[in-house]
Amino acid sequence: MTMPFRNTLEVPSLKEIYKDRFLVGFAAGLYYTEVEELMARHYNALTPENEMKWSSVQPAPGRFSFGAADQLARFAEENGMKLIGHTLVWHSQTPRWVWEHPDGKARSREEGLALMEEHIRTVAGRYAGRIYQWDVVNEAVEEYNGVWQLRDSPWLRVVGEDYLEHAFRLAHEVDPEALLFYNDYNTADPGKRDRIYQLAKELLEKGVPIHGIGMQGHWSLYHPSAEQIRQAIEKYSSLGLKVSITELDVSVYAWNDRSNRYPGELPEELLYRQAERYAEIFRIFDEYHHVIDRVTFWGTTDARSWLNHFPQRNRPDHPLLFDRKNQPKPAFWAIVDPYRPWYANRAQYLGAAVFETAEGEEVGTIIPGDYQLDELKDQGFALDRVARVRLERGHVVTFFESPDGGGRMWSYSGEADLDGARLVREARAMKVEFVE
Repeated sequence: MTMPFRNTLEVPSLKEIYKDRFLVGFAAGLYYTEVEELMARHYNALTPENEMKWSSVQPAPGRFSFGAADQLARFAEENGMKLIGHTLVWHSQTPRWVWEHPDGKARSREEGLALMEEHIRTVAGRYAGRIYQWDVVNEAVEEYNGVWQLRDSPWLRVVGEDYLEHAFRLAHEVDPEALLFYNDYNTADPGKRDRIYQLAKELLEKGVPIHGIGMQGHWSLYHPSAEQIRQAIEKYSSLGLKVSITELDVSVYAWNDRSNRYPGELPEELLYRQAERYAEIFRIFDEYHHVIDRVTFWGTTDARSWLNHFPQRNRPDHPLLFDRKNQPKPAFWAIVDPYRPWYANRAQYLGAAVFETAEGEEVGTIIPGDYQLDELKDQGFALDRVARVRLERGHVVTFFESPDGGGRMWSYSGEADLDGARLVREARAMKVEFVE
């Protein structure tokens, strides 16, 4: 059986595309092994999704467990990835014993600070010199009665408002080379944005070693607006801080949508809307690449997104760049070059025109460009077997009778019948031109 002619390129590497602008990373647990080659090809930063959180590394007082975190750290280092620490101080996924005695009585401020110090010295100390960024404090701002303020968390109740200051100072003392970030969700929403800005400003005025703001980026097709994202990046960076997009995904559901409308594959219309949304977001990232240090996707493929198991929803979501079969989606192609249509990017690498026999067997695939038919024949393209041409959206194939574009010409768009034998017979010197 004759193999089809392929004039195509490899799927491009995201870390190579953005290497002069910012790091491109992913978050995962040990399930990264399912797609480790894919992750190594595209990303140069790795965040352990849960494996460095308190409940994972210190589930009981003084009993530390680093097996899973160490495995992820080794994978990152073996593949030249920056290792991101997530997270040292958080109100969630932290055992109750951190703030309470066995009898339920609250710990004193001194006890809370001592446990925080032991934990940070042990965990950050283990990876000192290996961590690029730490999410030191996570999600410490919340709204109460219309006012944005420090979250009423056990850390606030046991230690007091200065628990953030203590956490950052300790982390810097233990690992002075690591960049230290405050990380939160809804960071583009104006009210929360302004409170986080004020919090960071106050820490800086106290000389606290904070280096950046982590914008989680759990966004959707509908929210936040591009302008809100832009304004947030500008506001945080105006303090001289770096900005990282730490947990990016784009849900196809609005936040308050409890339905399960897309349990299987996404309709094409939604795939295309998601691609356009990713392109919009990455145009902003490109605009502010001088202050954005890292963009990390929260998960590996749609099959492993946390949104599939989000509390009270329990439905499949489709928020990432790779589908459940590990194949790049239109969203992937959208960020290859966010200034061009995603389908133009895909055609540039995987081919704009597929030539087939009458039975649908692929004869050849060609990326956009100008070609001499005789040259294609010499490379093994069996043009005389072609009966149909199938084109990527937005593309046209035109056959010219002579290399200078003179004489007769034939144009095709979409899917059309094509008499390849006639072309070979009547126009041996034809030129093929693709026009977007």
